[in-house]
Amino acid sequence: APRPEFSIYGPPRRESRVSEAGMRYPVNRDYVELLASSGRTAEGGGITLAQFADELRDAFATRTQTQMFRSPVLGFLYERGWRQNFNNAGFPGIEKEFAEVSDFFSPSASGGVVVDMSCGSGLMYRRLLKSRKYARVIACDYSEAMLKETRRRSIQEGLPRADLELCRCDVAQLPIRDGAVDAMHAGAALHSWPRAEAGLREIRRVLNPDHGRFFATTFLSGAYGLQMPGQQGGGGGSFRFFKSEMEIKQLLVEAGFPTEGISIRREGRGCVVIRAVLGGGSPDPPGSGGSSRLNRARRAVADASSDAPAPPRTRSVVSKTSTAAAIEDVTGATADPAAEVEAGARVALGEASAVVSRIVTDTAAAVQDAAGALSDAAAGGEGGAE
Repeated sequence: APRPEFSIYGPPRRESRVSEAGMRYPVNRDYVELLASSGRTAEGGGITLAQFADELRDAFATRTQTQMFRSPVLGFLYERGWRQNFNNAGFPGIEKEFAEVSDFFSPSASGGVVVDMSCGSGLMYRRLLKSRKYARVIACDYSEAMLKETRRRSIQEGLPRADLELCRCDVAQLPIRDGAVDAMHAGAALHSWPRAEAGLREIRRVLNPDHGRFFATTFLSGAYGLQMPGQQGGGGGSFRFFKSEMEIKQLLVEAGFPTEGISIRREGRGCVVIRAVLGGGSPDPPGSGGSSRLNRARRAVADASSDAPAPPRTRSVVSKTSTAAAIEDVTGATADPAAEVEAGARVALGEASAVVSRIVTDTAAAVQDAAGALSDAAAGGEGGAE
C-alpha cells in the first residue's frame, strides 16, 4: 500500500499517499485519489497543456457512461429512486442481491479483502462492511460525488469512520497489486465502463488466482422494452447495454476467466447476473444445476416478455418548471394514492435525469472547443499548468 506523507504550509495541511515508485497521490477527508492521472513525481507538480487537453477529450468521450455520475445530482438521486427503478428491468433488489453476494463470497473471501467496484452511493459496500465477514472492504468509484455520498451514508448509519476505505480510481487502471483481492463486486456497473474490456482484464489481474471470485450485474439491450440507438456500441453519449449473455461471457473469457468458472443468467426482462471463479470449482450455488433446464426456461420466458407490446402508460399532468414542482403537481389518473405517489416519483426522476443529460449535452461543444484550443497552445510550446 502507498505510504502516507504529510506536508504543512502554515494552516493548510496536505496529505498524500506515496507509491514505491515515488508517485504522490492526494488524499482528502472523503477518499484517497488514486487515478493514474492524479499521480505526481514531485510535490506541487503540475500537468502540461497537452495532458489537460487529453483529459478534456476523455471527459467528452465518456460524458454519459462516466461523467454524468460525477454530478452531485446523481449522488443525491441514486438511492431516491434511480437504483430502485432497475427492478423494472429484472434486478432482484439490493437485499436479495446482497444475500446472493454474501453466499457466493463465502468461504473463499471470509477474513480476506473485498472490493466493491463502481460502488455508487455504497448500497452494497455498507452491507458488506456491516457483515464483519472480511478483514477489509474497499469501495472504489470514478465519481467523486458517489464516494462522498457513500461516506455520508456510511457515517449516518453508524459505521466507524476508521473502517471506511474509499478510493477514487479507474477500473481500467486499478491501483492494486496482482492477486491481492479475494472477491470483487460490481453492481449495475459494466454498462457504465467506457473500457469494459480493459476493466475486466484488470479485475482478473487483481483477483487471487487460487480462489478469487467476481460477482456483477448489468443490463441487456431492451431491458426496458426499448432498443435505444447506440446502446450496443457504447460511446460517449450512451450506456453499453449488451446484446446477449454470450457476449458478456466472451468478454470474460477474453479477460482471462476460465470458461468453466463462469455462470451467467438472466433475470426478468434484461438484468444479467454474472458469477465467475478462479482456481477451479463451480460458480453456481449447490443444487442449481448451472445452465439447467430451469435457467433455459427463464430465458425463454424473458425473451417472450421482451417481444410483447408494453402495456399502456397512465398519463400524468406534471409541471415542467423543476423536479420539486413535478413532485408537488402530479395529478395521476388513478384514484390509488400509493400509485399516484409512485407515478409522480417516477416522472420526477425522469425529469431530473433529463436535466443532467441536458447539462452534459450543452457543455459538450464547449469542452471540444477548449480541448482544441489547449492543443493549439501546446503545439506552440509545452508548459506546466497548475
